[in-house]
Amino acid sequence: MTRMSVAIPPSTRSLPVPADRRARIWRYMNFAKFVSLIDAEALFFAPVGRFSDTREGGGAAAPPDVAVSSWHLSDHESEAMWRLYSPREEAVAVQSTYERLRGALPDCVRIHQVTYVDEPERQARTDHLSGFFYKRRAYEHEKELRAVFPLADAAAAGDRARATDGGWFFGIDADGVVERVYVSPFAADWFRAVVVGVTRRYGHRFPVERSALTGTV
Repeated sequence: MTRMSVAIPPSTRSLPVPADRRARIWRYMNFAKFVSLIDAEALFFAPVGRFSDTREGGGAAAPPDVAVSSWHLSDHESEAMWRLYSPREEAVAVQSTYERLRGALPDCVRIHQVTYVDEPERQARTDHLSGFFYKRRAYEHEKELRAVFPLADAAAAGDRARATDGGWFFGIDADGVVERVYVSPFAADWFRAVVVGVTRRYGHRFPVERSALTGTV
């Protein structure tokens, strides 16, 4: 898939990104969302207006025209993230890397680590999007790497970005983004077989593995 080139505004270059471009990132999801990802070959971006944290992006002052894809930045899978962000038995974790995600999305999608502070709304802002890379310390366990898509740039994204009633889908090469898929440690053996079968049926070859936590949680 051809990557578009859209200049990154200098104002966001100072925000943190992983020092190692091969740093692992994770998205924990239910089976239906996984099938959507590999079938449509599209990454879902959620509108910030639907987030439960009312202080996202600076609270009431936050622009509504932003959508976000959130990833967990960690060298290893997280038992807590399995419990918090996926159904207990029929879930998968998509493991990628910062390099793969950055290479799959145009530069108009800004990707940075979230910084956790006491009062995110008081952080100095370099532009109207920088506030979306600060969150309260209560969310520090998320270790979030965040991709922020300003909807004003939808035209620059062309037909790769499409709106739905629940958010936005951004076209990707699934095999280029997904490095491995891990099946929930709480899932039965038959569920892993289903995940493998569906993955192969859609023509994808990335490995599907049991969670390293299986049998220990």
